[in-house]
Amino acid sequence: MQNIIRFSIFGNFERFNTNNLDMYLKLIDFFRQKSYKPATANELQLQTSGQAGQARIIIMPIFFNDMGASVEISSNRINFQKIIDIKSSVSSLNEAFRNEFTDLLSLFLADMELTANRVALNYDIFDININNKMPIVSSYYKSSNNVEMSVRNMSRIMVENENSNVITEKYVDLSNNIVKYSYDINTMAENQIMRFNFSNIPKMYKSYMDISLEIEKGME
Repeated sequence: MQNIIRFSIFGNFERFNTNNLDMYLKLIDFFRQKSYKPATANELQLQTSGQAGQARIIIMPIFFNDMGASVEISSNRINFQKIIDIKSSVSSLNEAFRNEFTDLLSLFLADMELTANRVALNYDIFDININNKMPIVSSYYKSSNNVEMSVRNMSRIMVENENSNVITEKYVDLSNNIVKYSYDINTMAENQIMRFNFSNIPKMYKSYMDISLEIEKGME
């Protein structure tokens, strides 16, 4: 089971498509120096103007290394992702992310002069120790043959002067003895101001990491 930590920035990144050769080569050179390998992914875009039903495909870059790290660039989102196959916690995933991306992310934001209108931090953490202490919607499920259970919590707080959603979901697969914890901490999608850059993006993911640790410590 793969445990994942992913930090995402949102904005207009279509200039990084492979048809923009100068920018694409700049990306390849940047990530080559970090021992990342290039790959590509097709992105289907529906046209919002002109003849209805028209679409186009653009080719966007992906960079990855042999240690489970990747940078996935799409036209409106960039994911910095680390995968760990062994049993993990929020603290161990945070440490793995910092070791992999702290310097790379800062340099990438500055070198590419990136700005963003939204950021998000996500975790998927698996556990084989079943804990099914969760609320149920009906007493019927106390006696029935349950196979799945889930609970989701959401709060909204200010983080670094940004209105942020804090979402945690616990999913239990009783038939396969698996528990999955998902975290999603993000800024409000309604605020489209391009206000994030190399100076404040690192502050956001570090603050979001602190919140994720508080959540994990408070779990029953």
